[in-house]
Amino acid sequence: MKKFFYLLLPVLAAVLLSFTPASASSGDTVIFVVDRDRYSVNGAVYQMDARPFVEQDRVFVPLRYLARALGVDDRSVVWEAYNNTVSLYSAGATLTLSVNSPALYVDGKENIMDVAPLNRGNRLYLPARWVAGALGYSVAWEPGYQALLIGPAERLKAVKAMDMAAVKLRPFRPPDGGLFAEEILASSSILFPGTKEEDPNVYNAGVAAGYINGTILAPGQIFSYNRVVGERTAEKGFITGWLIGGDLDIGGGVCRTATLLYQLARKAGLKILERHPHSQPVPYAPPGTDATVSYGYLDLKFRNSTPHQLIFHAGLDEDGKNSRLWADFRFLRPLKSVEVAVLKESPGSCLWEKVAGLRLTALIKDGIAFVSSSQLVDLLGMDYAQWEKEGKLTVNLQSKGQSVTFVEGEGQAIVNGREMSLSAAPFRLQSAGLLLWLPLRDWAHITGSEILWLERPQPLVLLNLSGNPVAGREELRAVRPGTCTAGKAADAL
Repeated sequence: MKKFFYLLLPVLAAVLLSFTPASASSGDTVIFVVDRDRYSVNGAVYQMDARPFVEQDRVFVPLRYLARALGVDDRSVVWEAYNNTVSLYSAGATLTLSVNSPALYVDGKENIMDVAPLNRGNRLYLPARWVAGALGYSVAWEPGYQALLIGPAERLKAVKAMDMAAVKLRPFRPPDGGLFAEEILASSSILFPGTKEEDPNVYNAGVAAGYINGTILAPGQIFSYNRVVGERTAEKGFITGWLIGGDLDIGGGVCRTATLLYQLARKAGLKILERHPHSQPVPYAPPGTDATVSYGYLDLKFRNSTPHQLIFHAGLDEDGKNSRLWADFRFLRPLKSVEVAVLKESPGSCLWEKVAGLRLTALIKDGIAFVSSSQLVDLLGMDYAQWEKEGKLTVNLQSKGQSVTFVEGEGQAIVNGREMSLSAAPFRLQSAGLLLWLPLRDWAHITGSEILWLERPQPLVLLNLSGNPVAGREELRAVRPGTCTAGKAADAL
């Protein structure tokens, strides 16, 4: 088991490296967009902690995410620091590349590329077209979206503008570069029968949701649907759909997204400034809760009447039969951090001798300590999976016959199929990462571990994994963190 030390300043970068969001199979379609920190696999959008860029007319993608997109998991990527060489072991071939060298070895056979892998900021970037081609994928380039498409040739021709727009989300930067938790102010969704391929109105509703996703609204600022979504044109990814009176027009169906936002704004208590009902009832909304829009004519407007800066999340999920259009409003809450010392052996005469060098970083929210799922996975060597549905992140952790599932914003966990109440809901750390932060006390309760908060000489959390309780022991009450001299211990978190 590797030992690691999470520091406050690089905590985002450190924990983002350890999760495995999605990898593709040979039949999947993957989209990377230049200078965007998200990519998609079959329409599902995932987060990266680095961004693709163009150099020498080639798109360079961060090694870890390109490998996953091409079906190569993290354990099959081997980096040899002494000679700056990386090897990717896939089911189809083994690739070997070196920094600043144009040589690409495929199963030991040398191929000369027109560019070479680059090291930027201690991150390795690979020329995506060469690597994907070597593994048997086709690659296409969409200049209008600055999008690189990877997948089977026949599927690349069918990639819709909506799929590329979903990846090209406007980047979000938290204020002052600090640590902030995302708090869900309100959420709402509408279920439609059929998929976006079957119903053009559902398709257009999803395109509109892609433009709304990532919108930031400052306190007192006014949201305008027509300004954010813009004119509904084919160039913006919209297709011909049905209007309320039965006519056909480009963008028919975007009123479904306007209706969802109107319902959400009411639920969040925002000030409605402009809203127009349809000329006749619509089947997807109760009377009085719908909203129709028409570019340059009818708009949906509301004011952010909260003291918070709001971030909009929106999207369209499908299960093969139905489509769910969803959206939520979130705000940021500043957080403080604290170190977590880990005890894995029996305390002995001085437990501090056993915890040196092994630290996690916890975030304190409402007086409760949270640690990221990725830190627990690294610490305990667990199997895990994570996914997003309706904008909420779900994480499943498995170890020693125990399966635990946490859902963002939910006050319950599922432990071996049974529901368990949590002291606090898991949250995501700002909009920049697919990481779920879990209440440490609840995790300790589930796994039979022990948590203590030590007050002097500085705040410190102790996570006891040894199986031997230290609460109330003389050595814990008498010593200070890092020493075996007098100090003070507080009650367990």
